[in-house]
Amino acid sequence: MFPIFIYTIAYSQKIAEAIEPGYLLLDHTENERSDWREYWPIRNYLLQNRLDEDAYYGFFSPRFKEKTGLSYEHVTAFIRNSFEDTDAFIFSPQVDMGAFFQNMYYGGELMSPGFLDASQRLLDRNKVDVSLGSLFTDSRTTVFSNYVVARPTFWREWLTIGEMLFAAAETTDVHDELAIKLKSKTTYSGDVQRKVFVMESLATLVLNLCKNLRVHAYDPFLFAWSAQLGHFKQEAVVCDALKTAVIKQERGVYGDVFNQISSQVLQKGRLIQKDPYMIYNDGYDRINKTLLDSIPSGLSKVVEVGCMRGTLAKTYLDQNPGCKWIGIDRDVDHIEAARRICSQVICEDVESLSDEKLTDFSDADTWVLGDLLDRLYDPWKLLSRIRKVMRPGAFLIVSVSNAQHWSFQARLSVGQVQYEDNTVFDKTILRLFSRTTLIEMLNNAGFKVVQGLSQSRNHPDMDKFIPPLRAMAEANGHDPDSAVTDAMAFKFMMVAISA
Repeated sequence: MFPIFIYTIAYSQKIAEAIEPGYLLLDHTENERSDWREYWPIRNYLLQNRLDEDAYYGFFSPRFKEKTGLSYEHVTAFIRNSFEDTDAFIFSPQVDMGAFFQNMYYGGELMSPGFLDASQRLLDRNKVDVSLGSLFTDSRTTVFSNYVVARPTFWREWLTIGEMLFAAAETTDVHDELAIKLKSKTTYSGDVQRKVFVMESLATLVLNLCKNLRVHAYDPFLFAWSAQLGHFKQEAVVCDALKTAVIKQERGVYGDVFNQISSQVLQKGRLIQKDPYMIYNDGYDRINKTLLDSIPSGLSKVVEVGCMRGTLAKTYLDQNPGCKWIGIDRDVDHIEAARRICSQVICEDVESLSDEKLTDFSDADTWVLGDLLDRLYDPWKLLSRIRKVMRPGAFLIVSVSNAQHWSFQARLSVGQVQYEDNTVFDKTILRLFSRTTLIEMLNNAGFKVVQGLSQSRNHPDMDKFIPPLRAMAEANGHDPDSAVTDAMAFKFMMVAISA
């Protein structure tokens, strides 16, 4: 019989005295470093004790039975009656809170905007090769509240990433952007910092990173459901099954249907407070397929300014492995991720690059500036500088959000111009462009547009704005048909060459 050591974390003497028989005491009554919540006592235990390689360990909060309905006997019987080669057992309630999100990082992002980005930065900085934006997880490996009982192989991996988180949040560098994000307070009662919720995602992350771990999940559909989404039970079952299909078969159609159903449920459940149409980028770390399709195949050298994590580069290079891809970005964490993909990376603000450095890329076949120009102080100057070093016949491909979009005009008309992260009013956007002004800027910099593309999205309220758009165009003495056409485009993309 293998040993099972499951501890209840006691934050007070009252909790310590009421521990259910069978559970062991993990004393945290002094509440040292309470800002780390459960991580502090679990961390200390793992650092200070030598674990039995054949044993199972778990560290439960005092509310485990309340949330799962399981007694100590239920938990241990489930473990002992399972396959002996199992590495981790999970007991995760509120399956709906996991089912309706691609992974728990998207759920965390909805509750605390910036959560996904902070988590990805942590992993990139420590060279953990995973894209949280494209990761799908289902109920087989999703863990809430650290309700996992596992062998030391799991806990070593958990602690390794946990210490990455601890080091990042404990840095003495007061200007470190990641530390600031991790220590920012959330809306959870008690001013809990974001780092605590990043910590709670570690169990799920480890189970999905370490494919060799054998996991057995207690049927989560038997536990309590959440108050927010618990009445969408059938939809939760369907969404969880669709995510399993995505993981096993890697067919995009399953992901598309999942996104449709989950979006509908989140709106019905009022968890999406703002119109999802206004989201600037509704999929973290996903490529703009229209932009990708604009890049000619078989290129020898591409310079991407604003490469971020190298997602576009990876997709293109998978299809064109002989291409040399240069990635430029001013974000240190993004560059760490892009370094694994691009042929060369430069961590610098492109507007600060010297003319000599730009000249190093004069042999590039194509320059790509996706969703960048509206975030620059002087995009007109940068385009002129790039034009001077480009070789004859090279392409420039740019994309910008359309400031003439009907939703932008509608919000502007009633003064709803609050700056919000990840929307068309994103705080990082410094310039506004329409189709006309984008073409003018390219022409003035010495480029000739050879192809123009637009991206549109259907919206149930779209048609009711067409009459007032036509009326405004006519009042301004302009063609109403052209005004309406331009107002339907969410983004514009231009392919240009030297004039």
